[in-house]
Amino acid sequence: MTAAWGDPAIILRCGVPEPTMLKPGSANYNPSADATFLNGVSWLIEKTGDGYKFTAYQRAVYVEVDVPAAYQPETNALVDLSQAVIDTIPRNDGTTGADVAPLPTASGS
Repeated sequence: MTAAWGDPAIILRCGVPEPTMLKPGSANYNPSADATFLNGVSWLIEKTGDGYKFTAYQRAVYVEVDVPAAYQPETNALVDLSQAVIDTIPRNDGTTGADVAPLPTASGS
């Protein structure tokens, strides 16, 4: 599923592959990758050319949100989306509810 809104568009994608920075042995593996915990969801943070890409990474399905730099702060979009993620996508451990904050491999910024 993909959705977009705003101008410039914020883009949400469900069912994206696991970010390579979370895969041990990958060229981009980063056990101390930046992450934030907002309203019950842990989000991986990646700087892009024009903003940030956030990935909900403690869910059975990865959810990615691209937020252009025109939105300040970029994390505001996550505040609005977090409850929908909790309500619709089980955690990767098979349970429901909020994520565990922070994951030991993320910096939890």
